[in-house]
Amino acid sequence: RMASRAATHNSPVGDLISKTIARVPGPWLATLSTVDAEGHPRARTVAIRDLVCEPELLVVFCTNVNTRKVREHRRGEFCWYLKDTHEQYRIAGTLHYHGATAGAEAQVRRHAMWAGLSPDMQREFHEPCTDNIPDEFVLGILHADQVDYVMLGDKRAKLPPVHETSSCVDGVWNVFEPIVSFLPPPPPATHAHTHAAPAAAATAA
Repeated sequence: RMASRAATHNSPVGDLISKTIARVPGPWLATLSTVDAEGHPRARTVAIRDLVCEPELLVVFCTNVNTRKVREHRRGEFCWYLKDTHEQYRIAGTLHYHGATAGAEAQVRRHAMWAGLSPDMQREFHEPCTDNIPDEFVLGILHADQVDYVMLGDKRAKLPPVHETSSCVDGVWNVFEPIVSFLPPPPPATHAHTHAAPAAAATAA
């Protein structure tokens, strides 16, 4: 597995993700959603191998060049739920795939990811397993530009639920903005009233 890295500067997204992955080491299973040529939604489970937040947020995974998602629309979104921390990330952006003809920088990352796979995982792409990287092995990277974050809260720890969103504009991530409140509305204001004592009951006939 490639080492996970997160931003340490003043990026709200980097700070949040760095805290999450420090508590829950990867790789992480998530749902990657795309849209096919006919406009139909497609979703599948993908192992996130790396999360990079500096200088930009990248979600890194691997796949086979012959899979459907490689041919689909380049816009995609990961839905990543962590059951141990009750957190959910929806990370949207543009997908790029780097195979045997990729540039030098992508090849370095592709070779490192291949070397970090178990022999069983490598056999999924090539049989028998060799030191050579098969052409079918593709490095996938989602270049993120929007993050939606949900934390369900913890009553025992007195942590309220959170639902926030952030987007990247010109390479700068905005501060998270709340988009829904899970907290109940405040009770209506009450006013003290003086009530007269109820009248005595009429004498029974």
